Amino acid sequence: MDRLWNDPAHWRTKADEARAVADHLRDPNARAHMRSAARSYDRLAELAEKHPLADVIKRIKPANDEVA
Repeated sequence: MDRLWNDPAHWRTKADEARAVADHLRDPNARAHMRSAARSYDRLAELAEKHPLADVIKRIKPANDEVA
């Protein structure tokens, strides 16, 4: 599961799926929400490309889980 967080292709697939669902919705509000979700997935893909989660965790987690 952790690998998925770092995989831009995973988030792009989710974005494509959300857009496909949105295209079949009749309710304008539901369609808008699905398109918003797709944009969020696109953003996650961009973040995964630029800042893999593993690097973020290394920056915020103390080395060797040291207790101060």
